[in-house]
Amino acid sequence: MADRDRCAQVRDVVQSWAAAEGSGDAATLRTLLTDDFTGIGPHGFVLDKQQWVARYNAGELVNEEFAVDETAVRTYTSTAIAVGVQNQQATYRGHSVDGSFRLSAVLVDGDRGWSIAHIQLSNLPSR
Repeated sequence: MADRDRCAQVRDVVQSWAAAEGSGDAATLRTLLTDDFTGIGPHGFVLDKQQWVARYNAGELVNEEFAVDETAVRTYTSTAIAVGVQNQQATYRGHSVDGSFRLSAVLVDGDRGWSIAHIQLSNLPSR
């Protein structure tokens, strides 16, 4: 498969992830994240897959707007790195967590296609 096609597949997974995050779709998130997924939030907290998804199960995180743009992808044999910008308007436990973040994601190509193994978010200055 051409690298361009593989990059497009990775971008599609990142956009599917963004759509699931935006709508609080815990079931889809469970399918997109690897079992050993690790997410690092913009303030340094670390969550495993169960904790990441549970933010929605408990209704603690509510996204009003959620988008990922400017996504650049590099692929390697069975690994890809996606870097983009995540913008959100959201509340966590009733407090605003609006912001713009640099998104770095590591994806792996396995039996069920591309899955997200790792996400790290870093605060961006106001845009």
